[in-house]
Amino acid sequence: MDASFTKHRLPLVLSVAATVALVLTACGSTSGAPVTATGVKGGTLIMLGAGDVDHLDTASAYYTVSYTVERAYSRQLVSYPTSSDQQKAVSIVADAATEVPSQSNGGISSDGKTYTFKIKSGVKWDTSPARQVTAQDFVLGFKRLCNPVNPVGAPSYYESTIVGFKDYCEPMLALSSSTASAIAAYIQGHEISGITTSGTDTIKFQLIQAASDFVNIVSLPFASAAPVEYLQYVPGDDTFNQHVISDGPYKVVKYDPNKELDLDRNPAWDSSTDSLRAAYVDHVKVTEGLTQDAVQQQIAAGTADMEWDVGVPTADLAQLLQSKDSHLIIGPPGTFSPYVVFNLQSPNANKAMQNVKVRQALEYAVDKVAIAQFYGGLTINQAATQILAPVDAGYQKFDLYPTPDSKGDPAKAKSMLADAGYRAVAPYSRGYPPTEVPENGFYDACTLVTDIKELVEQLAGEPVHYVGHDWGAATGYRVTAAFPELFKRSVQLAIPHPITFAAMFMDPAQIRGRFHFWFFQMKGLAEAGTSANDYAMIDYLFKLWSPKL
Repeated sequence: MDASFTKHRLPLVLSVAATVALVLTACGSTSGAPVTATGVKGGTLIMLGAGDVDHLDTASAYYTVSYTVERAYSRQLVSYPTSSDQQKAVSIVADAATEVPSQSNGGISSDGKTYTFKIKSGVKWDTSPARQVTAQDFVLGFKRLCNPVNPVGAPSYYESTIVGFKDYCEPMLALSSSTASAIAAYIQGHEISGITTSGTDTIKFQLIQAASDFVNIVSLPFASAAPVEYLQYVPGDDTFNQHVISDGPYKVVKYDPNKELDLDRNPAWDSSTDSLRAAYVDHVKVTEGLTQDAVQQQIAAGTADMEWDVGVPTADLAQLLQSKDSHLIIGPPGTFSPYVVFNLQSPNANKAMQNVKVRQALEYAVDKVAIAQFYGGLTINQAATQILAPVDAGYQKFDLYPTPDSKGDPAKAKSMLADAGYRAVAPYSRGYPPTEVPENGFYDACTLVTDIKELVEQLAGEPVHYVGHDWGAATGYRVTAAFPELFKRSVQLAIPHPITFAAMFMDPAQIRGRFHFWFFQMKGLAEAGTSANDYAMIDYLFKLWSPKL
């Protein structure tokens, strides 16, 4: 479709319904050490990416990349093993604790409301001298979650499960002073009634009610231990970021926000206490501020080992799949499949988003297969029909809004919008199927603008919201400029604003890639050139526009 408009505005965010899980390891290791299935010690892992962590402080960090790097310098009571077996990878195992508590080993009470963990001997902080991690350090980790500067991003995990946690947190969050000393004074002067210790190696949690997922909750980096030295700093601020203390296999040796993050081995880490982290490399170097394409180019060239926070560019996926490279691993869809977000509080268009028919119409409108194709094709994607991915616990096949072959049902969507009191019109520009070639042969810009103007006047009778794609977008810019009174809002897709076209003439590559803009408007020459040599020009255009397909 080239253009569409609605009589009323429908505020929405339609996002992808498929995911890509694809890992490419470098063809050659930059460390100089050979790559084997079991791994070898030594070398430097070079990672490249675009952005940064949100925090280095485990109390505050909530980004996926933050979790990735935290695993290198922090430990939790329990955690997840590193495994390519999806079932093993989501199974809780002991980390800093000696074992996962259960009723059979006495770690969980008969009523399921008391959990007891014992800390392994030999888990140490990278302090001078190295110091044993204690049960009190884990208590301090929980106490810091409620700091008023950079509090935990998911407080409900703990407020709804641990006795006294909410009562402890609310006054702390309301502190009138956010200095390190004020925060430390509150922490040292108040306790969480549901978290107690016995000696230095035992920590006990009293729950509000039995929670079968409590071990999963304490496996999160939020639940990491914290050394007493952290009381000197405001949680998560710039000073703290330069004084991160490690109890994991690596320690932060350099952090330049949005530029570089370097880790070296933690000499206090004892591998005999840690079955989860093999820690093969000696150093980890993360370089930030790069584009997705630049990251992929360096990985393909063997000058980097791994991406940091970007995926494989869509344009490279087909070529990678065709290469049959033994280093290419296609994993299952991830747990963060993008999904549709509706703002139910929006007052726009007479509170359209509060109308269930409007929301359902949008669900039926999405072509999930097309989204999957855009992100590399069905070889590495599947059309998602729910938030949960196949690797998530509790996943079952479920499709509340089925459409033929998951390709969407525009007719049903428009019908439901009509039932809800809204009108959606999706016309095709002249000459686009199923329309016919106009008898007068007119495709010029003024004619296309007039078509849209008259269509709006005849069908709507009032200002509309216009969405144009490709040539529909080119027309959209013109008709909006010529007749602004006809539109409440105008959105164009896939075609840049005409004011940017001047820059194209300064770039030979842009001219070459878009010469057809002008070529196909040259009557006679366009037809003759396209059909010559058994339509060889069509093959040329496919190679020009999609060189890696």
